[in-house]
Amino acid sequence: MNTSALKTFAPAVRRQLMEAVTRKLDFALTAQTPDYLTTFAPQVAALRKLAAADRSGLIERVAYTWFNRFASWTPAAGIRSVPAFSRQPAQRRPSPSCSSSPAPEPCPRN
Repeated sequence: MNTSALKTFAPAVRRQLMEAVTRKLDFALTAQTPDYLTTFAPQVAALRKLAAADRSGLIERVAYTWFNRFASWTPAAGIRSVPAFSRQPAQRRPSPSCSSSPAPEPCPRN
Protein backbone atom coordinates (compact mmCIF):
# COMPACT_ATOMS: atom_id res chain seq x y z
CA MET A 1 0.00 0.00 0.00
CA ASN A 2 1.38 3.38 -0.98
CA THR A 3 1.16 5.62 2.10
CA SER A 4 2.85 8.70 0.64
CA ALA A 5 -0.51 10.25 -0.33
CA LEU A 6 -1.81 9.58 3.17
CA LYS A 7 1.03 11.63 4.67
CA THR A 8 -0.34 14.79 3.06
CA PHE A 9 -4.01 13.76 3.10
CA ALA A 10 -4.39 13.10 6.83
CA PRO A 11 -3.04 16.46 8.11
CA ALA A 12 -5.10 18.39 5.54
CA VAL A 13 -8.30 16.58 6.51
CA ARG A 14 -7.45 17.01 10.17
CA ARG A 15 -7.21 20.79 9.70
CA GLN A 16 -10.49 20.86 7.76
CA LEU A 17 -12.24 18.83 10.47
CA MET A 18 -10.85 21.09 13.19
CA GLU A 19 -12.15 24.17 11.34
CA ALA A 20 -15.58 22.57 10.92
CA VAL A 21 -15.71 21.50 14.57
CA THR A 22 -14.71 25.03 15.63
CA ARG A 23 -17.54 26.54 13.57
CA LYS A 24 -20.07 24.06 14.97
CA LEU A 25 -18.87 24.62 18.54
CA ASP A 26 -19.11 28.40 18.11
CA PHE A 27 -22.64 28.00 16.81
CA ALA A 28 -23.67 25.66 19.61
CA LEU A 29 -22.29 27.98 22.29
CA THR A 30 -23.84 31.16 20.90
CA ALA A 31 -27.10 29.95 19.35
CA GLN A 32 -30.26 31.49 20.77
CA THR A 33 -32.72 29.14 19.05
CA PRO A 34 -35.53 27.51 21.06
CA ASP A 35 -33.97 24.06 20.62
CA TYR A 36 -30.63 25.12 22.02
CA LEU A 37 -32.23 27.07 24.86
CA THR A 38 -34.61 24.32 25.98
CA THR A 39 -34.13 20.84 24.52
CA PHE A 40 -30.32 20.90 24.35
CA ALA A 41 -29.72 23.14 27.37
CA PRO A 42 -27.91 20.42 29.43
CA GLN A 43 -25.64 19.49 26.52
CA VAL A 44 -24.85 23.14 25.78
CA ALA A 45 -24.04 23.74 29.45
CA ALA A 46 -21.67 20.75 29.43
CA LEU A 47 -20.05 22.03 26.23
CA ARG A 48 -19.57 25.46 27.81
CA LYS A 49 -17.76 23.87 30.78
CA LEU A 50 -15.54 21.76 28.52
CA ALA A 51 -14.79 24.70 26.22
CA ALA A 52 -13.96 26.94 29.18
CA ALA A 53 -11.55 24.36 30.60
CA ASP A 54 -9.73 23.42 27.38
CA ARG A 55 -11.24 24.70 24.13
CA SER A 56 -8.40 23.65 21.82
CA GLY A 57 -8.24 20.21 23.44
CA LEU A 58 -11.99 19.76 23.01
CA ILE A 59 -11.78 20.70 19.33
CA GLU A 60 -8.80 18.37 18.84
CA ARG A 61 -10.57 15.42 20.49
CA VAL A 62 -13.78 15.86 18.51
CA ALA A 63 -11.93 16.25 15.18
CA TYR A 64 -9.79 13.19 15.99
CA THR A 65 -12.91 11.16 16.81
CA TRP A 66 -14.64 12.13 13.55
CA PHE A 67 -11.53 11.43 11.47
CA ASN A 68 -11.31 7.94 12.99
CA ARG A 69 -15.01 7.35 12.38
CA PHE A 70 -14.68 8.27 8.71
CA ALA A 71 -11.50 6.26 8.31
CA SER A 72 -13.01 3.14 9.88
CA TRP A 73 -16.33 3.49 8.08
CA THR A 74 -14.96 3.52 4.53
CA PRO A 75 -13.54 -0.05 4.47
CA ALA A 76 -16.61 -1.38 6.30
CA ALA A 77 -18.82 0.15 3.62
CA GLY A 78 -16.74 -1.46 0.87
CA ILE A 79 -15.09 1.81 -0.16
CA ARG A 80 -11.43 1.42 -0.95
CA SER A 81 -10.82 5.01 -1.91
CA VAL A 82 -12.79 8.13 -1.20
CA PRO A 83 -13.02 10.23 -4.39
CA ALA A 84 -14.35 13.24 -2.49
CA PHE A 85 -11.02 13.53 -0.66
CA SER A 86 -8.83 12.54 -3.58
CA ARG A 87 -6.59 15.08 -5.28
CA GLN A 88 -7.04 13.30 -8.60
CA PRO A 89 -10.36 12.64 -10.30
CA ALA A 90 -11.73 9.21 -9.61
CA GLN A 91 -11.23 6.74 -12.41
CA ARG A 92 -13.72 3.93 -12.74
CA ARG A 93 -12.44 0.62 -13.92
CA PRO A 94 -14.90 -1.82 -15.43
CA SER A 95 -15.10 -5.16 -13.73
CA PRO A 96 -13.72 -8.15 -15.69
CA SER A 97 -17.25 -9.28 -16.62
CA CYS A 98 -17.99 -5.81 -18.05
CA SER A 99 -15.31 -5.78 -20.72
CA SER A 100 -16.03 -4.92 -24.34
CA SER A 101 -16.67 -8.58 -25.14
CA PRO A 102 -20.21 -9.84 -24.61
CA ALA A 103 -20.82 -10.78 -21.02
CA PRO A 104 -23.06 -13.66 -19.96
CA GLU A 105 -24.93 -11.37 -17.53
CA PRO A 106 -25.59 -7.64 -17.49
CA CYS A 107 -23.04 -5.39 -15.79
CA PRO A 108 -24.11 -3.80 -12.52
CA ARG A 109 -24.61 -0.06 -12.54
CA ASN A 110 -22.80 1.93 -9.92
